[in-house]
Amino acid sequence: MKYAAFFGLGLLALACLASSAFVQDEPAPLSYAGHQVLRFNVPSWTTGERAKLMAWIEYNRLDLWGVHPEWVDVRLDKSFLPRAAELRLPFRVMINDLSADLYAERNSIEAVRAQRDSSFFDAYRTYDEYNAFLDKLASSYPHLVTKKTIGKTIEGRTINGITITASNSTAEKVSIVFNGGQHAREWIGPITNAYIAEQLVTLYGNDAQVTKFLEEIEWSIFPVINADGYVYSWTSDRMWRKNRRQNKNSWFGCYGVDTNRNWGFHWGEGGASTDTCSETYRGLNAFSEPEESALAEYISSLSNVRGYIDWHSYSQLILGPWGWSTTVLPKDINAQNELAKLAAEAIKSVHGKVYTYGPSGPTLYVSSGGSNDWTYGVRNVTYSYTFELRDTGRYGFVLPVSEIIPTGQESFAAVRVFADYILAHPERRQ
Repeated sequence: MKYAAFFGLGLLALACLASSAFVQDEPAPLSYAGHQVLRFNVPSWTTGERAKLMAWIEYNRLDLWGVHPEWVDVRLDKSFLPRAAELRLPFRVMINDLSADLYAERNSIEAVRAQRDSSFFDAYRTYDEYNAFLDKLASSYPHLVTKKTIGKTIEGRTINGITITASNSTAEKVSIVFNGGQHAREWIGPITNAYIAEQLVTLYGNDAQVTKFLEEIEWSIFPVINADGYVYSWTSDRMWRKNRRQNKNSWFGCYGVDTNRNWGFHWGEGGASTDTCSETYRGLNAFSEPEESALAEYISSLSNVRGYIDWHSYSQLILGPWGWSTTVLPKDINAQNELAKLAAEAIKSVHGKVYTYGPSGPTLYVSSGGSNDWTYGVRNVTYSYTFELRDTGRYGFVLPVSEIIPTGQESFAAVRVFADYILAHPERRQ
């Protein structure tokens, strides 16, 4: 992605050649030796400063890590620091040695794999392991779980998920859809989807509220939508974000489309790049990518979809529509914020973690072509959100395995509130 020697920027080239969006064919995972993550203390309400920073990141094809109403995190090579200082915006180093965190992550995963008595949620899992997990749930709970394959990726991998509902219930059911893994490197999203699925099936019949949820709701859960990118983040480049589209129109041979800029609602507007090497490249046209197109078609096939969550990381945020605008608010903003507030309170009650909530555009920045804008704007799913999970920047995308279960616990607390609220407000059904 970041090949900039063509433009004569020597320091830029050093930082960019190690980027996650440039074509990488080496058998060994890409090294991030010498890379840091900087935090720019530029609040969203300082619109001029934030716009200047975001434009600088995009122009230099840097890796935007995390965005929060209070700050913006950027990954770059240490050699690029003098150029960051030229911005004259306040920043500090959040991650001093990214390669050290990646090394620790690999060691922790290997240590768990060496333990015979480890649980599925003691470590991050591969694409194949998620498929085996879904198969096991379907075979162990046939009265609750049905395996779903909704399509294939560019490289031919199946996009798999499950539906969870009580087959013996005759109640008219509403639908809730969850997915993770649109952005490949955000490993906490898929494992959180898996955790939620396991809680739903194991608590059925033992927990009155969850039993009601399965009798009145059909849950659709797809842990890994961007399977190609996810596999690539394990085998070749841990920081890979996009899918694995070969952009034949790319001068520099850059791969990948950001599937969360490719949904067909306000596609191609602000916060989505036309640059094939950008981490937010929107694709040649709306729904050009099979991964999120398959999910959109699946959602469209369902009746009475009342809730949708796209699980991402990081920054600890609950974001509703709209992402395409910072000034236009959705007509259901009060109900959306009310539910988001309740979910944030539920999360805090478990381990004390604070989540900020609000519509995506005004809260952070413009990002068009996103999934929850489409589910709300096209499919009329009032309660459509993007959850940005732990943490707030110490580890970012390289969240330690010790955080998996606590993140799952607090997320499931939010899911309880989410489902309960939807069932309690039938007047808002489609």
